[in-house]
Amino acid sequence: MSRERAVIRRAEVTDLSKVETVARATWRVAYAGIIPDEVQRRLLDRWYSLESLSRALAAQGSSFFVAESSGDVVGFAQFVRRSAESVELTRIYVLPERQRSGVGMRLLEAGLTEFAGEGLKHLTVEVERDNGNGRRFYERAGFAEPREVTRDVQGYVLTLVEYRRPILGRLLSGLAMGESPRWHENRLWFSDWGAQEIVAVDLDGNREVVVRTPFGLPFCIDWLPDGRLLIVSGRESRLLRRELDGSLVTHADLRALSDKTWNEIVVDGRGNAYLNGVAGTIALVAPDGSGRRVADGLAFPNGMAVTPDNATLIVAESHARRLTAFDIAADGGLSNRRVWADLGDGVPDGICIDADDAVWYGDVPNKRCVRVRGGGAALQSIGLDRGCFACTLGGTDK
Repeated sequence: MSRERAVIRRAEVTDLSKVETVARATWRVAYAGIIPDEVQRRLLDRWYSLESLSRALAAQGSSFFVAESSGDVVGFAQFVRRSAESVELTRIYVLPERQRSGVGMRLLEAGLTEFAGEGLKHLTVEVERDNGNGRRFYERAGFAEPREVTRDVQGYVLTLVEYRRPILGRLLSGLAMGESPRWHENRLWFSDWGAQEIVAVDLDGNREVVVRTPFGLPFCIDWLPDGRLLIVSGRESRLLRRELDGSLVTHADLRALSDKTWNEIVVDGRGNAYLNGVAGTIALVAPDGSGRRVADGLAFPNGMAVTPDNATLIVAESHARRLTAFDIAADGGLSNRRVWADLGDGVPDGICIDADDAVWYGDVPNKRCVRVRGGGAALQSIGLDRGCFACTLGGTDK
């Protein structure tokens, strides 16, 4: 069979016999030693007869895709809408010899692209508990929250694991280069580097340009506890503050600490601002604007986050492929530097902390957003169609 790149398209009635062939070839490998051969035959006869597949293709709320290569169907996927917010991936199989070539992910992405335009929020899937290859595929694709369930099918009890993942939607387009996303006062705020703007957008896509900066590249933003906005003017080595009347003033001059470009900022609950830059330095800027170095020697520091108790600073070291943690002293100083998570092949950029004290990081070269716990275990990975520079968590319940 040719190994030319498969085309993903809608399934047609004339594809169904080939879909059945793929299912029978794939099941023998996927469920060997898991589901008895006789049970496999019964289930295949029930679910993959031409009559059954024809009903599935025509079912209301169903989206059926095939992967075609040189006139042959090499994989297929079916999605069924279950509610106004949820859709289920009911089946997805790729011929064994075409697995690990991206066909499965592309079938999955075909559905996700369609559902994002419909406003659907969640995709679920059930996989046989002992199907290790299948479970690894779903976990790499961003499925999480595993929950064991059982299904009685024609007298045979299947032990399954249900996963779910969010369906990504497009909130805004037409940006020059978006960076430094933050959730603040029920809106998403970010820097548009190319446009020299700080923008806020609500969940309906209503956009407001809050600040137009008089300098290039407003690298990063955060807020003081009193609500005033801080903006990193990285090339100019200044930290600016937006007053309540909208004027911009200098909050801190960073040239005495480093004349190299400054990058990320995070503000803790006491009003202490931590900034890092390409010199590998972290600086502390106190609420009165005074500054001092508190860490050096980091391998291209990037995103930073402070734990809710103001006790720990976590920083992404992009070139070292790790997240590093520091204890925060009462005066804002940093100590007890340690590796919080070794990320393997991960290249962390912007980060944020979730309610379970796990960290999400954007990964540009690997085109994904990944959730990890302390120690480095990956909990969830969401694949994207381009590099992910940064991420944040927000919403009406945040």
